[in-house]
Amino acid sequence: MQLRIPPALASLALAGVLVATTVGHAFADRRDFTFQNRATDGTVIAKLFVSTSDTSDWEEDTLGKDVLNPGESWDISFSKYDGDAGKCLYDIKAVTAAGAEAYLYKVNLCSTNLITYGSQ
Repeated sequence: MQLRIPPALASLALAGVLVATTVGHAFADRRDFTFQNRATDGTVIAKLFVSTSDTSDWEEDTLGKDVLNPGESWDISFSKYDGDAGKCLYDIKAVTAAGAEAYLYKVNLCSTNLITYGSQ
């Protein structure tokens, strides 16, 4: 999957990477996943957005007032009763405390349960 980083952030290209990993999971909804901040440079994730790939709008920030420090994880759960329950493809946007943005498009959350940000 391809990560898109705006040209203005080219010097930060190695600072943040979003990666989707497929492993078996025991979450309630097949779209549920864990987001991990594996940044080794102290990057804090301030906002995390997850929206279906067929919309042009981002849903609300899943972190709310929380932040995700390096080494921390955030579990994201979906309701089986939401209007998107039959959809699997989602876009993910992470915004750091410094304002840098990283994107991952068309992630199949029905077969992926781990998304990581940071060094690999």
